[in-house]
Amino acid sequence: MRSPRTHPLYRARTARPAALQPFRPSARQTPLGVAAKPLAAAAPAKRRGRTPSGLPRAPLTVAVPASPRPVSRSPLPDLDNSTWPNLLANFDRLNVPTGQHDHSPLNRPLQIYLRCGVINIDKPSHLSSHQVAKKIKDIMGAKKTGHDDILRRKVTGNLVVFMNNSTRLIKYLQEASMEFICIALLHSAVPDTWDVVRVIKNLTGPVLQCPPVKGRLLRNPTIHDSKLLGYDPQKLLVCFWISCEVGTNVEKHCAHLGLLLGVGAHMHELRRVRPGFLGEHGNMFTIQNVEHAMKSYKVSKDERYLRKFVMPVEVLLTRFKRLVVRDSVVFVLCHGGKLMLHELLHFENFIEKGEEVVMITTKEEDIGIEFAKMSSAVMSTSTDNTVAKLKRVLMDTNLYPRQIQHS
Repeated sequence: MRSPRTHPLYRARTARPAALQPFRPSARQTPLGVAAKPLAAAAPAKRRGRTPSGLPRAPLTVAVPASPRPVSRSPLPDLDNSTWPNLLANFDRLNVPTGQHDHSPLNRPLQIYLRCGVINIDKPSHLSSHQVAKKIKDIMGAKKTGHDDILRRKVTGNLVVFMNNSTRLIKYLQEASMEFICIALLHSAVPDTWDVVRVIKNLTGPVLQCPPVKGRLLRNPTIHDSKLLGYDPQKLLVCFWISCEVGTNVEKHCAHLGLLLGVGAHMHELRRVRPGFLGEHGNMFTIQNVEHAMKSYKVSKDERYLRKFVMPVEVLLTRFKRLVVRDSVVFVLCHGGKLMLHELLHFENFIEKGEEVVMITTKEEDIGIEFAKMSSAVMSTSTDNTVAKLKRVLMDTNLYPRQIQHS
């Protein structure tokens, strides 16, 4: 009887495969655009020769995907300014003086960072906007806080809370538009769904809204755009998106929607999804997140979470065109001085006369909001004149020295 280990089937199963030869694609290409490798060298000797019909035997080929050419990701070469003419040679080796007032917005000390910071809060439904601002004031230990809009208790969504010096920018954020997602409850069913789409789409432009009895003031806000998101005829719920000005009463807007449909309606739920340009994705946090970040800082002195939740006030000024000024004139500008052309370093294109612009330092610090007294074309050709007139100072008046000393 033959032993199991000497059985031919056992040897065939346990035999080790031959060493694989490394693949070297040839220059020949198949019609499909892939490299082909002849296997005549690896084929048995009996495969070589001629076929039974007398024709020479062609080598076998295996189609394999062509390997992509490696992309060179070499770093950019350093700029060599050693050959620049005259006093510009080796310009990158020059040092930059720094002082106690040299702090970019993201590298400020934590005390200064919190003194001029804003927080994008996800407002819960059981608190009013005043109560949310009061809670942030108690958590952060701020002297004063403010918010960009008055939201009732049942309204949720974005609420921008300003701390200390950043409250000077509340007015400028209120000039931007807002976006809401609202759910209205109809008092009876609408037979045709297209009537709901048509009414919501046409209910735009300047509208006259009569506020509650306590308001006593008529409002004429502008509704920029609105569109239907969903309609449930069984539950009589209409969900729509609306973009409007600050001060728009969405509850009255729902009442107007019901009047135009002829069935009556009232607001069921409301959420603000965008105040100005700040959205609810990526930079919106709850009150509990801010409270935990403050406790973490008090226990372990870890500033990372606070710097993540609190944003510098400069993020709200990105819609303004910029004027970069010299550091030596910051003290004068903070005390109401005018900006002259010889004190200007850089300016943006397409600035019109009378347009609101923001003044910044060379370290991206905001100084204030000004009215441009000349356009960009005049700035590039004029010799000496007043460039802008101050409207609102945003920086601390004593942050920069009165005059920078030159050695």
